[in-house]
Amino acid sequence: MILIDQPGYGESDTVVVPQDTTRQKVNSDAVKDLMDTLGIKKASFVGNSMGGATALSFAVDYPDSVEKLILMGSGGAGDFIFAPLPTEGIKLRDESFRTPSAASIRAFIEVMVYDASFLTEELLQQRFESMMLKKEHIENFLKSNFAPRDIAAQIKGIKAPTLLIHGRNDRVVPYESSLRLLASIASSRLVIFNQCGHWTQYEKGAEFNRLVLDFMQNN
Repeated sequence: MILIDQPGYGESDTVVVPQDTTRQKVNSDAVKDLMDTLGIKKASFVGNSMGGATALSFAVDYPDSVEKLILMGSGGAGDFIFAPLPTEGIKLRDESFRTPSAASIRAFIEVMVYDASFLTEELLQQRFESMMLKKEHIENFLKSNFAPRDIAAQIKGIKAPTLLIHGRNDRVVPYESSLRLLASIASSRLVIFNQCGHWTQYEKGAEFNRLVLDFMQNN
């Protein structure tokens, strides 16, 4: 298993996404560059939120390099019909970048989950310090093109077996997104968890792990 820091996040190089492309395309190409460097011809992808949108973009750009897709709370399905944009979670994400503080990060993390009782001051401070390690990431995020990549039509061509997982109470990417993906990707299935927000892999960890292992082994 390889855990990737996407461009402009974590320990990766910082990046400004120019106006003539999108973050999803930049991320997709970065994943392909990594696979080529490591000599990986084909892989399965597990992605949450932006990671899911990256995986979808990758599947559109490099279909022969995709074995399976596992997407939880994934963006990238196009505009929503029943949810206003930007969503509550996206607004709080952007605010945490514009005015990074313990308070703005708390508001953002709380909207990620159905039950935020796990959020201690120690965890909050750790998250804040992690965000501030590379301040250039924050500066360049704000300079970047925010427009999403429009691949709604191309998603219908994805052939890879796909497992979609979503929290019904997701306030960042509404579960309408996964319903649209289910309708577009022929070889897909969808599991929706009640009393669950954007982080299904955290709030429903044990069930999530069983679903993913079964899907990887039997599909």
